[in-house]
Amino acid sequence: MDERLEILIMAAFKGWKKSTAARCAVEVLFVASIFIVCVQAGDGFRHCIKVIDGDTIVLDGDETVRLLGIDTPELDHPNDSVRQFAQEAKDYVKSLVLDRNVRLEHEWERRDEYGRTLAYVFLPDGRLLNAEILKNGYGFVYTRKVYSRTEEFRGLERDAREAGIGLWGRPEFDEAEDVPLISWDEADKHYGENCEVQGTVIAARNTGRVCFLNFHEDWENHFTAVIFARDFDKFPTRPEKYYLNREVRVRGRIRKYRGKPEIICTSSGQITVVR
Repeated sequence: MDERLEILIMAAFKGWKKSTAARCAVEVLFVASIFIVCVQAGDGFRHCIKVIDGDTIVLDGDETVRLLGIDTPELDHPNDSVRQFAQEAKDYVKSLVLDRNVRLEHEWERRDEYGRTLAYVFLPDGRLLNAEILKNGYGFVYTRKVYSRTEEFRGLERDAREAGIGLWGRPEFDEAEDVPLISWDEADKHYGENCEVQGTVIAARNTGRVCFLNFHEDWENHFTAVIFARDFDKFPTRPEKYYLNREVRVRGRIRKYRGKPEIICTSSGQITVVR
């Protein structure tokens, strides 16, 4: 309730027994106060009490909201650089919404399979949080489903990519970054380096939790491109089928895992089909 209105109501109550006019005034003020409270409750604004990650927040009433139409890197991703950037994305979102009021807008899909509310989140100054994340290079467009703002969001992501903003300025994500092109059988000589690895995917396997693109029959000892389930929506449907028997270039930081080289792919831009 507005503080000035509350003062007026208290003053009116003090004179409650003095006159009929006073009683009428109290009644009018009481109705006015109810009206204002209802307007404030119904103006669509909610209070953000927690930020879980770059694309998920919690509002008053413990309602978890998943930002509609975008994705940000995962905090528990096995790739160190991805985890680091995921934390930066989270910190950016916290700076905009934590302990502030926001307004939600919905589309045809109100909840996801985890029961989270799907929404566009508007900041107090009218800016759309989902869009701000893309503009500043902290995330990418969610492509598995199409929403009314999908094309708008694609444009924002494209602009951020071209400008090298945020994650698009990192070699792991930026296709324009000049990195050495090597053959798949040279990958074990470039641990810790950002490279583009070329070869033919001769075998592929998808466990449901992770997809492996292998470049040698003895996959346990040779280069592999790895896609985790959390990133499946950023790649063609059934990547194990799509990339099989194709010559590709895989871009990213080469790491050593169980004695062999691999690159963890978190976006389709990291894999280019040569033929």
